[in-house]
Amino acid sequence: MTDTARKRADFHALHQDGFFLLPNAWDAGSAVRLAKKGFRAIASTSAGAAWAAGKDDGELGRDAVLAHLEMLV
Repeated sequence: MTDTARKRADFHALHQDGFFLLPNAWDAGSAVRLAKKGFRAIASTSAGAAWAAGKDDGELGRDAVLAHLEMLV
């Protein structure tokens, strides 16, 4: 199984056990802190990314969104 397939399976398994918390990271530091706190999955925040760039939610272009997601990962 590839690393990506394993991550998909792990995320899918979270849904089988009932409820779980899915915090939103807004930058690299928050993603690291949330992971260190033991969260097994972390979401991204489009509003947080936009606001950090001085824009409103939904105003970031595709390349900026992809760069933000790459930074979080």
